[in-house]
Amino acid sequence: MIKKIILSLLILNFSLFSNSIEDGITGLTNTNDKKALSVFESTCNKEGFLNAVNCYDNGNMYFEGKYVKQSYYKSKLFYEVACDKAIYNACNVLGYLYTKGLGKIKKEPIKGLAFYTKACEKGKYNLACHNAAKFYLRDGVNKDYEKALLFAKKACDYDDYKGCYLAGGIYSAKKDYESAIYLFKKACIDGKIKRACTFYQRLNKDTPKLDHKISKKENLIHYVIDRETGQMWEDSPDVLIKKSNYTDAVKYCDELNMGGYEDWRLPMIYELQTIIDRKNKPKNIKNIFSYTNLGTFFSSTKNESRPNFGVYGVFFKYAMPKVKIIQKAKFYVRCVRGKNNKITITYDEIKLNNGTSFKRIKTISIKK
Repeated sequence: MIKKIILSLLILNFSLFSNSIEDGITGLTNTNDKKALSVFESTCNKEGFLNAVNCYDNGNMYFEGKYVKQSYYKSKLFYEVACDKAIYNACNVLGYLYTKGLGKIKKEPIKGLAFYTKACEKGKYNLACHNAAKFYLRDGVNKDYEKALLFAKKACDYDDYKGCYLAGGIYSAKKDYESAIYLFKKACIDGKIKRACTFYQRLNKDTPKLDHKISKKENLIHYVIDRETGQMWEDSPDVLIKKSNYTDAVKYCDELNMGGYEDWRLPMIYELQTIIDRKNKPKNIKNIFSYTNLGTFFSSTKNESRPNFGVYGVFFKYAMPKVKIIQKAKFYVRCVRGKNNKITITYDEIKLNNGTSFKRIKTISIKK
């Protein structure tokens, strides 16, 4: 059954590109590489973007050995055509094939670097930039840290956070700690790379004044305004990494000075509930926020049954609007400021198979 499904998909795909589809499928089913290769080449060499993508897909089949006998050399033939047609993923794979010398492909590191460079500079393909940086650090004939840094920074600019981490390491070795902290911080917060977090915290601890300069250089806006309620919310990197107990959470918000305002506070539970948005999957929070976290966040509202022990919070992973949490445990914090609008919230009670239940927001009415 699976084989029939695969063949059906192949027929659907290749019918867009080839008049000899029956021959190609026959070649696949009989593991006749020459016949299959001939059909694939006929579709690949035609003009048009879809045919260029088809070249890349054919290269992937031979590279991975899916449906055909695995062959790095045959994959290379398709990748070269795809790369010439500006499919830069293919250029990146060619870089890998030539730098490693896989199968019957002669190892030619400089040729591999040329493909990495093309994919990076013309295609802005972040993984190729990263691979070029690694080439200059360890794959190349001669190490060149300046060129490695150049490509690592490009990878970082194109949102390859491992590239940010790599560039941070090079700057750290050069003792440019300000640049290193900036890049480790980006890799840590945006890329969630734990090793980057470790280096960021270590360097920032040793040189605490630098992070203040970096915050200015980033020129980040660390708050957003919810136009629906009129309230201002913290939207900073601390939302991702800072966990504290209830007492420290209250203190953090009370002492927060952001955007020229000093009247920040820990939100009440009904305020925290107004930023839930179950339609914005998987974040479950309004899309006005840049820094989001699926964890549980403190509110300042005490648990009526255990006011000296527990408080309420919101668990964003499942959009649970009112979970009971203990004050001594560590959870996340997002501060708020501004006058409270009169908000009326109704709930649905959701019962689970294990006998437990939780409340989910049904409607929110805001009186302005």
